[in-house]
Amino acid sequence: MVNDVEWYKRKSHVDATEEEIKAVEDQWGVTFPSDYREVAKEYHGCTPLRKKALNIGEREEAFKFLLSFSENSKSLYILDVYNNIKDRLVDNVYPFANDPFGNCYCFDYRQSNTQPTIVFWDHEEAYENPEEGLSYLCNSFAELLNHLEELKDS
Repeated sequence: MVNDVEWYKRKSHVDATEEEIKAVEDQWGVTFPSDYREVAKEYHGCTPLRKKALNIGEREEAFKFLLSFSENSKSLYILDVYNNIKDRLVDNVYPFANDPFGNCYCFDYRQSNTQPTIVFWDHEEAYENPEEGLSYLCNSFAELLNHLEELKDS
């Protein structure tokens, strides 16, 4: 079950259409997982209200927002992000969210065309070696959301 994440929507936000999502899938030759599609339709381009830290085991990463399916959005358009980083990505890995530092959360379709795992793409590491820029996080989008927590005060 997906953790109860509240999302911030701009007043100008419009839900993603099936056509917008399908256009990205067709361009990349993938089918997004149903748990992601369900959340992305309503919350693409949105940021979690409180849960902005991802904690998995010993790993902690910041989470900024889901990439947008709308070219006219004020948020980062998913295809623009991909086109800007694809020279530093390995094949069959596609961004769907970002952190505040220029890194991305990606679907990794290298092992399965239907059940991608979730990897973290580090833009600095990827300059040196695209494969080294990827690190496994979890098995599904729902699992990723279940690991989102409130930021701890420093």
